[in-house]
Amino acid sequence: MKKILLLCLLGLCGSWTISASDDFRVNKDLSGFSYNWHPYLSVKPAKYWNCTNVLNNPNRNTLEIESPEDGLRNHLLTQSVAGLVHRAVQQKKTKVAIWMGSEHEHNGYAISHDALHKLGIEPVGTINALELVTSTFGYVDGIDTDIRHLIDGYVLTDLQNNPESNIVASTAAHVYNAIIVDVRDKEIFDKAGYKMLYDATKKTTVDAWKEFRDKCSNRALVLMPVNTGELREFAIANNLFVINLNHFYNDKSRGDNFELFEEVLAWLKPNSPVYGWDQGIDENKIADYISRWGNHSLPYDWGYNTTMTSVIFPDRQEDIVCKNINPNDIDWSLDKKFVSYYLTDGDNIQWMMGGFDGIWYRHPLSADQKMTYGVALSNTTQIGPSQMKNIFDLQPEEVSLFDRCSYFFLDTYASKKDRIPTLKQLAKAEAKHMKMHKNRIMGTVTLKDAGIPEALEGYKMLIEANDELDGIIAIQYSPYADGVGRVFWFKNSKGWDIPVICTKYSIWNTGGMNHDYEGSPAFVARKLKSDPDSTAKYSLVCVHAWSKFADKGMTTDELAENIPDYEHISWEDPNIVHSAGAAELCSRRLGEDYEIVNVQEMIWRMRMEHDPEGTKEALKEFDE
Repeated sequence: MKKILLLCLLGLCGSWTISASDDFRVNKDLSGFSYNWHPYLSVKPAKYWNCTNVLNNPNRNTLEIESPEDGLRNHLLTQSVAGLVHRAVQQKKTKVAIWMGSEHEHNGYAISHDALHKLGIEPVGTINALELVTSTFGYVDGIDTDIRHLIDGYVLTDLQNNPESNIVASTAAHVYNAIIVDVRDKEIFDKAGYKMLYDATKKTTVDAWKEFRDKCSNRALVLMPVNTGELREFAIANNLFVINLNHFYNDKSRGDNFELFEEVLAWLKPNSPVYGWDQGIDENKIADYISRWGNHSLPYDWGYNTTMTSVIFPDRQEDIVCKNINPNDIDWSLDKKFVSYYLTDGDNIQWMMGGFDGIWYRHPLSADQKMTYGVALSNTTQIGPSQMKNIFDLQPEEVSLFDRCSYFFLDTYASKKDRIPTLKQLAKAEAKHMKMHKNRIMGTVTLKDAGIPEALEGYKMLIEANDELDGIIAIQYSPYADGVGRVFWFKNSKGWDIPVICTKYSIWNTGGMNHDYEGSPAFVARKLKSDPDSTAKYSLVCVHAWSKFADKGMTTDELAENIPDYEHISWEDPNIVHSAGAAELCSRRLGEDYEIVNVQEMIWRMRMEHDPEGTKEALKEFDE
């Protein structure tokens, strides 16, 4: 006991994994503060079944499929089986887990799948969910591979006639320890010896809230549309409530659950993650609801295998390290105007786990354009630590990265809860993750103007919580840019001034017209060159991740590069230009007076100009 007390006093005690009363695994420091918000499997399984016909199956959420081994029925069955099995692993009732695999997995999943083997978790075999739950299996290497005894029965849905029965069943499954079965397959499961434990065929999401709220963890929430199966295993494994907004998929005209959404968000503990999304609703409306109640959104609606990609993640953080420049190597004598480009949408975790590290991150012009990329660092290191390590390992030395955090609006955050302590706790958690992985730049989003008092209050708390923060990129929801590139300065705990830099212009395909501060590469280049001297020296420019352009040489037509209806053109089309390529279309027009630098270098140049003595003192840390 004395030894433990001494270690604590010396600051040598770290965090540890605990099992809360709701079976939610969190990491806490000695004050009880949780900085890891992602629920995870803290018991490592020994083996796993590879369940097919879900991942990369274009029919996985299709209703009108006759076979019970395909479509939405199969998807929900597979997800519910995986959720129950993973909860049983945590409870040490089995040593066998579930992976939903395919022959052609996206890189983040392929890397995470390979990581299972490196962790010593070996495959039993490949199978579909229906066969898995209606068959019995023997022992492999002394381990029972049968999962039927882990399931108490089934929850019944009517997916065709009551879409919300899907959502209700996704919560009822963990309450009743039951798999999800549709009415079309009831006879199959009755004959297999399963008993119906709950009938969700006529139930609504409001009914589920009334019946099950006391049986759900209020440390996280899953938000998913009806007619989908994604994230259900994760919700079931961790006893989470599942909610939809639209009563019918992608159709807000037929009613919604926003009133219920507010009640659920108020019930969640402060700084709880909300996983997923819903379709056909204004993006800012969903994000603002979540933000105002002091919770943060994780754009991850098309995520898979979450329990297995994140298995024992706190033990897998050591080698996940970001590359940074040494600011002592900067040529301070360079007399130029400096431009930095960053790519949008780094909060998108499903993108981080999917195609981000393909044509965007590894664009052949990334290093040439000194691109800066937002990454969902604090979330991906928890959800997919192997993929986050891969992203850092692939980072070119010319490229800088910033933590884009979860999706929340800094100015409205926790405005309906106790804002200051809630925001301070979030700032402390983000600082913990950034320091752990040596990431020194943060990106924030505000719903309203980036310079309103609530936003300034938020920047101040983020900077005071992290004495290793170089600077903050400030993005306002719409428009992303302010045309000026304002800079706000706040002192960190060491007394050094840290900049919050507003986005000046956005390279964005805005169609048949360019907006005030958003438009084609040619438009942004012209705006940069016409900036008054007082604002021209440092320019932060965002590049919309999903915009596609045409290379029109040095045309002066500022609409010619905007491809009409670009959303319908394949990313593989050799005639489109995007991301770092779009930045190059702008750079080629700027001339020798301009120097392209990554955001980290721009921040240090701004700090040196703003406070030479303080910055020179800060630079000494990089020589230690």
